[in-house]
Amino acid sequence: MSAQGPELIEALCVGPGSVVSFTGAGGKTGLLFALAIEAAQRWGPDSVLVTATTKMLEPGPQDLPVGAPSLIGGVGEDLGPRLVLVNSLDEAIRAVEGRAPGQLLVIGTRLDGESGGRRKFAGIPPEWIDEIARLFPKLAILVEADGAGRKPLKAPGAHEPVIPASTTAVVAVAGIDAIGMPLDAAHVHRPERLAQLTGHAPGDAVTSEVIATGLWHEAGCGKGRPPGAILVPVINKVDGPEQLDVAREVGERLLERGAPRVLLTSCRRWPTVVGIVGAGPAVAAIVLAAGASTRMGAPKQLLLWEGEPLVVRAVRQTLASRVGPVVVVLGHLADEVRSALEPLMREAGDRLRVVVNEDHDRGGQSSSLRVGLAALRQAAASPTFGSGIGRRRLSGVVFVNCDQPLLRADHINALVARLEAAQGPGSRPAADAAIVVPVHDDHRGHPVLFGRGFFDELSQVMGDEGGRSVIRRHPEAVIEVASDEAVLADVDSPEDFRGLAAKSMRGPV
Repeated sequence: MSAQGPELIEALCVGPGSVVSFTGAGGKTGLLFALAIEAAQRWGPDSVLVTATTKMLEPGPQDLPVGAPSLIGGVGEDLGPRLVLVNSLDEAIRAVEGRAPGQLLVIGTRLDGESGGRRKFAGIPPEWIDEIARLFPKLAILVEADGAGRKPLKAPGAHEPVIPASTTAVVAVAGIDAIGMPLDAAHVHRPERLAQLTGHAPGDAVTSEVIATGLWHEAGCGKGRPPGAILVPVINKVDGPEQLDVAREVGERLLERGAPRVLLTSCRRWPTVVGIVGAGPAVAAIVLAAGASTRMGAPKQLLLWEGEPLVVRAVRQTLASRVGPVVVVLGHLADEVRSALEPLMREAGDRLRVVVNEDHDRGGQSSSLRVGLAALRQAAASPTFGSGIGRRRLSGVVFVNCDQPLLRADHINALVARLEAAQGPGSRPAADAAIVVPVHDDHRGHPVLFGRGFFDELSQVMGDEGGRSVIRRHPEAVIEVASDEAVLADVDSPEDFRGLAAKSMRGPV
């Protein structure tokens, strides 16, 4: 059930504007800073804010996972966060506005003692975090929302955890080293509460059932999760093969309780995700590459970007993502485009199929949607198509346009991860009835992922609108995922291409 996982940032569905609250025990701070590093590498350290709603140790090099890159270059010692203590929301806002480029900002309210030779600071009220998230919609905010007395396992008290209403993901953490320990105050934070939740007696040995219940129970580490926020259970300290099998067992118990997937992590390695328990959604992709490119005046599919045709780049990034089967729909200059794709076709084998929309010049983009969906349905009986995914029920399909040269596999992965999260209990909408759309600066972009509940409706759309009409008819189904400018950057004209190329040469979009 477990496989090599994605980056933490993708597994947690984190994008610009996300608010991620860490609860539980067993290495929350290390995982929080692992996520901070990944986000800083992707968007810059000044696009990330670290804070707490409880007490937190002042960050230092020991919070870095072993082997992780520094936030300002090198490995290890130069973490480079700047702790700013504020007395009011206005001061907190000014601290964010005045944050130094290239440096991670950590905000608290006051120093509050020491632990292990390190200073502690008190966090900020959750309402301040909500306001900062509103004022700075591109800022990723990472929140330590729980305390555990440096123990590997806990259950929350009546006042815990303290989760901001703006939270988009709750990360519930437990250390696998709790297995076999007595359920007592020396090894578990609030053991009497955990004993009550699990039906065990104080002093009993901690089992996989105990950990799973503490993470997933409605009164456990996800207690107080805002509506719409996903809950991701994480088993941390999976530092070697001897812990891996035990962690998988805990993951299986969580799946039985309704968790869609469970992350296995270790802060003694980089990247920190060791694996994922849970099959996750079976998602296919359809790459749309049939158009005649009339505004461009030349076939966009074969336009070279960094030395390769746009269609090859789009298909290569799609194959590098977490999707299973990939269908490419060709039309205009189908033979030439197929020739450009042949190396990828040989490499991908049965996972990739190329079909031709013979009606591409009359039926608009919707005809390519229908052709692609028909090809997926025809292939569903194949035991080899998509590396065996044909034997599983497809959860959704993501439509990828071939004219987005800045699109990366991680953009697609973020959509898949969000659909995956929609499989959890109480999620609205459910995965089958979800439409997952990337958003940047309040503008929706591409690609778009449709749950399988929309397959029939997509097969009946007409004209050149593609799936846009389906999105308009079902606003309640839309789940937005914060992303970067790449999801808006497409090429429709020579001016588009030249402008995008010039912008790309100046640095990341």
